[in-house]
Amino acid sequence: MASTLQTYRSQLHHFIDWTGEANASSIVDLDRELAEDYLHHLRQRGLRIPGRWSTLRGFGRWLVQTERLLQSPFEDIVLGRRFTASRLRS
Repeated sequence: MASTLQTYRSQLHHFIDWTGEANASSIVDLDRELAEDYLHHLRQRGLRIPGRWSTLRGFGRWLVQTERLLQSPFEDIVLGRRFTASRLRS
């Protein structure tokens, strides 16, 4: 069984690999639109979202605390029925 740290690392690596495919070349490219696109990517692949999203929210808080970003792109996105897929890019 994987440790929590290994799980976080794996989830962050998955996100970072995906951002490369989405042409995000640096941390400053992380924004709400990119975060919503990633959520859509997870849903399309049938991957479990809550744990991954928790990891990304923690990563976003860290980016703000270390002054790499002014605002976390993950914080105000609500998972569940209130999330509107129509806001995503095709």
